[in-house]
Parts: sequence; C-alpha cells; structure tokens
Amino acid sequence: MTTTWIQLNLQLLRLTGGAKYGDELERTFYNHLAAAQHPRGDDWCYYTALEGRKPYDKGINCCHSSGPRGMALVPQSSYLAGRDAILVSTFETSSARMEIGGRQVTVEQQSQFPRRGESVLTIRLDKPATFAVKIRVPSWAVPVTAESAAVQSGWAVLPAREWRDGDRIAINFNLAARLVVGDHGNAGRAALTWGPFVLACDQSLNPGLSKPRSLGLIESQPLCTLKPGTQLAFETKVAGGMKSQPMPATLVPFADAGAEGGVYRVWLRAPGVAPTANESLLADGTESRSRQGNQYGSINDDDFDSIVVTFDGTKSKEDWFAVTLAAPVNIDRVVFAHGRTFHDGGWFDASAGKPRVQVQRGTGGAWETVGELSDYPGTTATDNQQLKSGRKFTLRLTSPEKAVAVRVIGVPACGDNPGQAFSSCAELQAFEPQQSPPDAEAKAESR
Repeated sequence: MTTTWIQLNLQLLRLTGGAKYGDELERTFYNHLAAAQHPRGDDWCYYTALEGRKPYDKGINCCHSSGPRGMALVPQSSYLAGRDAILVSTFETSSARMEIGGRQVTVEQQSQFPRRGESVLTIRLDKPATFAVKIRVPSWAVPVTAESAAVQSGWAVLPAREWRDGDRIAINFNLAARLVVGDHGNAGRAALTWGPFVLACDQSLNPGLSKPRSLGLIESQPLCTLKPGTQLAFETKVAGGMKSQPMPATLVPFADAGAEGGVYRVWLRAPGVAPTANESLLADGTESRSRQGNQYGSINDDDFDSIVVTFDGTKSKEDWFAVTLAAPVNIDRVVFAHGRTFHDGGWFDASAGKPRVQVQRGTGGAWETVGELSDYPGTTATDNQQLKSGRKFTLRLTSPEKAVAVRVIGVPACGDNPGQAFSSCAELQAFEPQQSPPDAEAKAESR
C-alpha cells in the first residue's frame, strides 16, 4: 500500500507539478517507508504501527519486493526536469543529471540537512543555458529563501535566466522541532517532529525511564535539542508515570525506533495532561503470550485498540496472555480486554469453562489459578456471542493476592476454520486494593 501510494503521488507530481504531491512523497519516504525497513536494509515489517515493537520479517512476502521498489523511487522524485525548468524536491546532499531544452544539466546539492537548514545548489553545464529553477517549500521548512526567489504554489521560483557552469544558489530553510497535538483516538496525546521526521521514544535508548506509554511531554523551549554524534537523535524533557519531576529522554526518528526489537511510541501524553491515577500495576511489566501470532500491538499499553493474537495457522489446546513484573505487587482485581473477533477465531472457547486467571507469586514460580472470568460470555469454538473488540472482563479477588506475574489462560476458538484456532487480547491489567471507587470501575466495565 505504501509503495502504491508513492507511485500515485510521483505520477501526480510529474503530471501536475503540484508541490503537495512532493510533500506527501517526502512524508512517506522519511517516515512510514523507512520505518518499515530495518536499518541494515535486509528485513521489512509487514505492519508498522506507531507504537509497540516492529515485526521485522525475514520471510518472503510482498513487503520484501514492494519495499525496495518504493525506496528506488526516492531519487526519481528528488529532481524533475520540466520543459524549461528544473524542479528540486529535496534538501539532501545529492546530485542529478537531466536534460533541459536539449541540453545536459547537472545539479549538485551540498546540504547541512538534517542538522541545519542550509544548502547550496551548483549548476554544471558545458555551455550557458536558459531555464527556471523551482525549489519545493514544504510547510515544515517555511520560510525558505533562495536568492530573489518568490514563493508560488509551494515552490520557491527563480525565473528563467541564463545559467553558466558553476553558478550557485544558496538556500536557507527553517529546520526545527514542532509539537503535533493529537485528536480523535489520540486526544490527550502529542508527538514531536523535526523537519519532516516524526520522532519516537525508544525504550532501549531510555533505560532509566518508565515505559514510553507512561511518559508525558513537557511544555518547554526548545522542545528538543540535537544530540551530538552521527546518529540523528534528540533530547527532550518528559514526566514519567505519576512523577512530576522532569527527566531527560532521547527521541529518534520513527524510522530508527525499535530497530533492536524494543518497545517504542510516537504519541506521548500531551503537555499539561495529567497521568491516569488509576494506572494498571502491569503497565511497566514485560508481556508474553503462548504463541507469537501476527498482530504486533501490546497488552499493557493502556490502548484498547492495540491488540495481539496467537494466530499461527495451527491448533493449540490452550492459549495464554501474561505480564511479568520486576518485583511482586498486591492485587485485588484483574481486567482482561478481548482483542478482536475474526471469522476464523480470536476469542476463547468457554464451552468447557471460562478463561482462568493465574498468578506467579515469585519469579519463575508455578502458575496458580486464583479465579476465572465469570462474566465472559458463553462462547463456543464457532460461536463468538457477538463479542465486541475491547470488551472488558473482570475478576475481583475475595482478598488481595501477591503476584509477580499475571496471566489469563483459556481454550482458543476456530470460527469457520476447524483446522486451526487462536485467541486475542487488547489489554491485561491488574490493580492494587481500593485503587478506584466502585462507580469508576462500573463505568469502565460498561465500555
């Protein structure tokens, strides 16, 4: 889909010269396409979410052919030759050779991007030639200045003139951080960008902080600063979990986040938005499941639209979803949220018993059943009882239990494909005794 989107916008850019198509190409190249490819260049993600872990896959699938095709279009979109004009659609250090009015022209660009907003174009010709030069002006780069160029319809236009070998055009553009405030499903969240790059918080680069899902951005100037080194990385201030004391955090481009298999997140809590007081005790735990599956969300990210499944095309007598903590906690309530119902499974088969809740009291200890999700519907292997995505089921313990790990275990369903079976989970949460009033929980369970 991403490569097809690139092909469409490249053709529209060629046909119309519309700067908005170049903007869309740039946004896609630097972010979603690059984020799907491992920095080594050999592996690709089939799905690339804005949070969680990147599922790089060495197997043969469409991404391993379509992804490189998309990357091959990057240089083709960077410089375009019109009938009497050169269109420059990149600020990268680069060069291109093209034909204008029957003459061969080479354009060389030496740039400080992506660290500073400065670059220089040099025209190479064997003989003088007359043509215009148009430099794309993306919204993040405004204002762009290039000699006496006038900005028209998203391009800084240098009118047709006679160019000689070695003529130079000095370009200056705005390169800074911006705060993007979320809406709809990301209401209460915000993200940072640097020029065209969407930034993300990678847990592996921030070992002293809470999980990215618990972090909040802080209103500060500058929003972030460039860190020294060859890798493009930034330092900003965040608040972690219920702590209000600002702490430094490292952000990297979304394309680089999660490259080592760690948890990352683009959307963090927006400045001025208070953390959730009724936070699950499992929020900073390590999640696991009985089978890896092919959905790469998270079950302890407080996002009920982010799911995992155990689908692998095979049958299994039981499936489980677990979160393990670094130290034991006392819990009196466990909440399991169903992930998603598919035609061929995704729920638990409760015909022989409801899904069970188990705990480990010590690290590596035996799993002990402490109850079942009695409010789980009477599903069967083929009947999902119209189970809705994100629906919550709660076990209230008669007395608090000490646990270092919690899991929900049950029989997976097969739906209309009896040759396999799998289950899904959106969220697994546990709460300490009397952490929330009964009416708040009633509202939560009525989701």
